Amino acid sequence: MSVSFDRTALLEEMEAVLAQVEEGCEQALAATALQIGAQAVSRAPAQSGALRESAVLTLDGVPAAVGRADGGIALLDGARKAGAKRAVLSFAAPYAAQVHEHTEVPHAQGEAKFLERAALCGKEIFARELCRAIAAGREDDDASRVTHISNR
Repeated sequence: MSVSFDRTALLEEMEAVLAQVEEGCEQALAATALQIGAQAVSRAPAQSGALRESAVLTLDGVPAAVGRADGGIALLDGARKAGAKRAVLSFAAPYAAQVHEHTEVPHAQGEAKFLERAALCGKEIFARELCRAIAAGREDDDASRVTHISNR
């Protein structure tokens, strides 16, 4: 009785796992950016709602979501939702940085440091989303392997 290992087969399996992790990272980044965007917009002060409405989330340079005056975030039609290699959340209102940095100013609704505080949650959100994306990929991979094996 023996077991043999083929280096080529192991390398192919490793490449498949790395591709799965890369895809999972892209999915997790997009999901994390949307969650951070939603948190930042809801935390932004809302005297008129203009600051919140100035929020734009881009995924790979393409606008994917915008802030709403009510503190929500709206996905744009046709926005790529599968994954991204780069996400940027910005508040375009000319006074956004001033409102963000002045912690001594009280706000009836929202808070200073709205973007920073939302972003600080990002690492935990990303880890959770990455695990979710990889697990979903494994379930798909396992299902295809079962199909492949049963077809032999």
